[in-house]
Amino acid sequence: MNILFQVCVGVFVIANICSVATSDAVCEDEYSDYYNSTLEVYKRTLDAWNKDLLTITALHYPGGIRMSNKFPSPTRCGSLDDIGLVAPREPDLLSTNALVHLTQSDFVYGTFIIISPGTYVLSEDIVFEPNPNYDWFPRSNQADKYPGASAIPGTSDKVGPYTMGFFAAIAVASDDVTIDLNGFTIGQSEVHALQQRFFAVIELGNSPFIASQGPGNFGSTFVAPRRCKIHNGTLGRSAHHGIHGNMGTDIQLHNVVIRDWEVAAIALNGFRRVRITDVVAYMKKDIPVMSPYSQIRFIRQFVKLTMRKDVQEIQSNSSRPLVLKFSSSHPYRGNEELTGQNILDNLNSVLQPVLQKAMMGFPSGWKDEIYQNHPESAFLINAEGKVDGTPYGMLIGMAGVQVHGFKTPEQTQNRRSSDVFIRNVTVYNLRARVNEVIGLSTYLSERDKRVTQADYAGAIFVFGEDFGVSDKEGYYKGNALSDAHAYLNTFTSSIKAVSDRINSTDALLTIPDELVDAWIRRGSKTNMEIVEESNGNYKFACGWDDMRHVIKGLMGMRIEATDRIRVENVVFDEIINTSPTSSHKYCGSHDHTVNSRADTVHEDVAPTTFGFVVAATNDVQVRNSYVRDLASVNGDIIQWSTSRTESRGVQLDLSSVFDAMCSAPSPADSSRVFPNKPVVRAFPFEFGFPLDNTNGAGLSFCVERL
Repeated sequence: MNILFQVCVGVFVIANICSVATSDAVCEDEYSDYYNSTLEVYKRTLDAWNKDLLTITALHYPGGIRMSNKFPSPTRCGSLDDIGLVAPREPDLLSTNALVHLTQSDFVYGTFIIISPGTYVLSEDIVFEPNPNYDWFPRSNQADKYPGASAIPGTSDKVGPYTMGFFAAIAVASDDVTIDLNGFTIGQSEVHALQQRFFAVIELGNSPFIASQGPGNFGSTFVAPRRCKIHNGTLGRSAHHGIHGNMGTDIQLHNVVIRDWEVAAIALNGFRRVRITDVVAYMKKDIPVMSPYSQIRFIRQFVKLTMRKDVQEIQSNSSRPLVLKFSSSHPYRGNEELTGQNILDNLNSVLQPVLQKAMMGFPSGWKDEIYQNHPESAFLINAEGKVDGTPYGMLIGMAGVQVHGFKTPEQTQNRRSSDVFIRNVTVYNLRARVNEVIGLSTYLSERDKRVTQADYAGAIFVFGEDFGVSDKEGYYKGNALSDAHAYLNTFTSSIKAVSDRINSTDALLTIPDELVDAWIRRGSKTNMEIVEESNGNYKFACGWDDMRHVIKGLMGMRIEATDRIRVENVVFDEIINTSPTSSHKYCGSHDHTVNSRADTVHEDVAPTTFGFVVAATNDVQVRNSYVRDLASVNGDIIQWSTSRTESRGVQLDLSSVFDAMCSAPSPADSSRVFPNKPVVRAFPFEFGFPLDNTNGAGLSFCVERL
């Protein structure tokens, strides 16, 4: 398919529009013997980028500075020294004699939890793949070490951070810790990255979620580290993050390569005094599966729970059905009857072919083989190999989950990050195909509240055509996961009666029986008919990915809810967004008009590619930082955005964007013409592109503090 691109550049052209000399390509195999030379030998070096900057200076137009006539001359907030940055100090270890050498044997049975101060040194490469003979989950007899482990088989209602598996290779739950990677690599195996899709190589905390957050009950105790340093080596394959954490203090990341992550290289939420220096990160190139794979892994726990004797008795006494039974007149599923064991068998059956391919190392042509020989598993396969949720190169934000939309300053009080210093960082190969999944919004009259339905692990209840759940007309066809959702929906109250694993049921499979009966069991109505006949009780839920996360586009760096942050010599290279536009059939267009069938006013942001995004942040300075190979196949490019929510004291100085491409809109489409249509907020400083035959621009501007 031929796609017309338009070459695009940024605004405030001061460094002069010119040709850019590209650096010589460096062989991909360089990383195989990376540490045989020195840690400073990167595929993308800052020296190369500085040479590009010198080339720009040498080729500038006569007269020096060329300003766009659409904008006044930029103001200046002052030099980087005008606002003092409190940098984190070196860790002041409580016990200088504590030295622990880590080998593969320390990770055979699960996460290595650091609970004592000291220096922890890798003595060899670590491949994380614990308990393969126990479905890669914690064993029930490990519950004392891994809280929540005994809940995995569905035989207990105990809760804790390990209810969804081993979420990290190393979890730091102590102050005064140095992790010396010592030139080695630690990361997931290919198989474990498939089986444990929610993961960070290093988690700064005892849990991936602060108290009262997360898809389930992760416990009420959260421990955040103080004075922690990670340096000198490689963080390898991760199904989610390289480094992730909440509410840490005095954190240093130095001389680290972070490779083959799928969601973010670094995600720090609610941290104080952070220094990140000399880091290179690149995203995994071929992500094998879509998000339903992990949803099936987790949802099986709850199907097992329904098969317990006490749950079955409660269900029977409440006259709720014990099986999922389809009517004889159903257009696709006539006379089928599924017990809990049938549901569980079907879930395991669709996972198995993919797992077999992973254990073979995902041989060439494995996806085509599954499409041909295992069509029931086809909805799990990631055809393009790009992440199907909102990814980031780096994320600095407020404490807690980052799955919702951008926060206002008022929403981030007491949970903000502060005093962050980032220098000499290169992040590349960011690629995404963010899929909007159409869900169901229901009005709960007893709570006077509208909620978007999801399962007990947070996955959205699919109500559109996604993953083949319905046909093009909207009649229910179903797959193993959606059948499990329909089955579990009838058990919600019974499960809650015996287990505290579900924090809340407001949005967890509380789908009205009449809707399930008409759409799923009898198959007599389309989803569109059900919504239109409901008098507003049911609506299509738009703007979500499959895990009920608000879609926000693809971002090189997201800076949110942070006070005082300095970014210098940071490069984002190859940020490519191939996300489709939204499903207008259900949600309406993205021109900010209200559609009566949709739950919310819908903004089609999935195809948008961002360089830097700043929201609810004060005192920001970005200098000598670049974005290169920025592209959007179906949407806009925004190199710099501060219009999401109010920010103050923002300065971008001597930074550039090169080789940017976006879809070519009609000149009559005012929402896609440079500058972007302003958003009515305090600081509508958000710019994308026109662009005619230019391939580089420098920019400088400032938002003065009020």
